[in-house]
Amino acid sequence: MKKLFSLFIATLCALNIWAEDFEVDGIYYNILTDKTNEVEVTYRGDVYHYNTNRYIETVTIPSSVTYNGTTYCITSIGNYAFHSCKGLTSVIIPNSVTSIGNYAFYYCSGLTSITIPNSVTSIGNCAFYNCSGLTSVTIPNSVTSIRVSAFCGCSSLTSVTIGNSVTTIGNYAFYGCDSLTSVVWNAKNVADFSSSSSAPFYNIRSNITSFTFGDSVQHIPEYLCYEMSNLMSITIPNSVTSIGEQAFYGCNTLTSITIPNSVTSIGELAFAVCPTLTSITIPNSVTSIGEYAFSGCRITSVYITDIVAWCNISGLEYLMTCNSNNKKLYLNNELITMGALCEEAISAAVKLLVDNDVKMKESVWEADKQIDQKERDIETLCMKLLMQQQPVASDLRTISSALKMISDMERIGDQASDIA
Repeated sequence: MKKLFSLFIATLCALNIWAEDFEVDGIYYNILTDKTNEVEVTYRGDVYHYNTNRYIETVTIPSSVTYNGTTYCITSIGNYAFHSCKGLTSVIIPNSVTSIGNYAFYYCSGLTSITIPNSVTSIGNCAFYNCSGLTSVTIPNSVTSIRVSAFCGCSSLTSVTIGNSVTTIGNYAFYGCDSLTSVVWNAKNVADFSSSSSAPFYNIRSNITSFTFGDSVQHIPEYLCYEMSNLMSITIPNSVTSIGEQAFYGCNTLTSITIPNSVTSIGELAFAVCPTLTSITIPNSVTSIGEYAFSGCRITSVYITDIVAWCNISGLEYLMTCNSNNKKLYLNNELITMGALCEEAISAAVKLLVDNDVKMKESVWEADKQIDQKERDIETLCMKLLMQQQPVASDLRTISSALKMISDMERIGDQASDIA
């Protein structure tokens, strides 16, 4: 029994319980797999936080190392590799590295420069947490995921560029980056954020004054620019097809927005509570506007690129019924719609007479029904405007004219029906 116990103790002593498998030129490595000879950069010893002064100043990581006659490829910056190395000022990462692990540069407060190569696909949880010396970061196009709190507490960070392949960004990714003022967003299709507090720029939103969307962006995720109160202008590129819910909610210095001809849907509350937003251009590509998308905006100018498409937008009322000005714009839109129905009825009646096309009878009668319904709808709206808004001057003249116009247009529909 004593012999077995002694053998057990000797075996334990022979085991290497340290994080690193070997060291070359002052950098410690852990073998990931012997089959492909891949290694990761790691810390020295068995406890990462005892490694605080192991790496200092500039560290250049090679793409491969040779140890005991075997050449290894460096493919990862391991978990905790540079944890709390406060004397570290810059790191050069080779193109062989594909991932940066959790807490890899945690509390490297002296780190002022790092270039993430275009081979890295993932950045781990808290990877650069409290790297308070970093002033700018560019996420390359190879990166697909940025994990929770990846750059949290980088208090000197003033600008960040997000690559076009990023699809997921974890909660609090840039939380506490109090100096961040400029964002370049190239991500094509980042998954929607579940709430405003899970968005990457939560708690620093009011600091951001410049937010630029790249030409590759296809979807603006929910809550992305939520309450960026100092964002005065936004240019949405022609590549964007959808704007998520509350994407620009509470951007209360935003004055104008042009939505490109590629956008098909605008989510609920997308531009709500933007009180200085007075002008908007809606292209004919838009087919859906979510509930209260422009609630709380004081829109006085709506530019329409295609009347027919405009009239077919689902949820148009959420743009047009926010305040009295928008109600007047909505009234004008309804008059245009009713006029188009009259045109259809007349055209069908003429074709019935000239070509003796009896199929046109149904078209004329259907158009007349829709004209009658529009008359009732517009009359109701006018009455509401008169009672609720108490309009005067030009507003009153507009409503009075509308009431006269719908009576005449209803008569046009009746006469077309009589012809049929």
